[in-house]
Amino acid sequence: MDIESNIGVDYTRLGRAINFYQKLGYTLVSAPWTTPLEYVACTAPAHALQFPFQTGYLVASAEQSFIYLMDTKQLAPGKYMAVTPCFRNELIYSALTRPYFIKLELFDSDPTAWPKLLTDAQAFFEAEQIPTTVLPTSETSQDLMSQDIELGSYGQRTLILKNQLSWSYGTGLAEPRASIAYARYSKQFPCL
Repeated sequence: MDIESNIGVDYTRLGRAINFYQKLGYTLVSAPWTTPLEYVACTAPAHALQFPFQTGYLVASAEQSFIYLMDTKQLAPGKYMAVTPCFRNELIYSALTRPYFIKLELFDSDPTAWPKLLTDAQAFFEAEQIPTTVLPTSETSQDLMSQDIELGSYGQRTLILKNQLSWSYGTGLAEPRASIAYARYSKQFPCL
């Protein structure tokens, strides 16, 4: 087992992230960890398996929780964040692609706000001494990278579920991925 596989969630970094984004006007909400299947499936890749649970399906990101809350009128328009576990069905698991991890998701009901979510996240990672670059992925989405590690994706989506919805999404922090990037590029582990 490599050293990076032993790096776990840095909950103090997660706490700093919540404080950082609150100062930027994001409201912390308690988002559900399960939703009905249509909300989990709407942003998942075609090959992804969904994980049923007693109260619905486990989310792969709080973005799915936010979509559910918006579509069922439980969330007013605004700028939010939530911390949830993320359950993923990856083709290959590694230190960076795990079956589950913890993530602080940024969400804005304004679909044009996603570039601001990206710059807010970039400012957080830079404050954490994790170097970043932006990788365009489409006209309406970009990834934030720390060399070869994807720290998060940012963009806008429009879907029709019960209602037509449009929003901006982005990763505020994914752990332990950010801790791995920090360890790798801060030379904390010179053998990496």
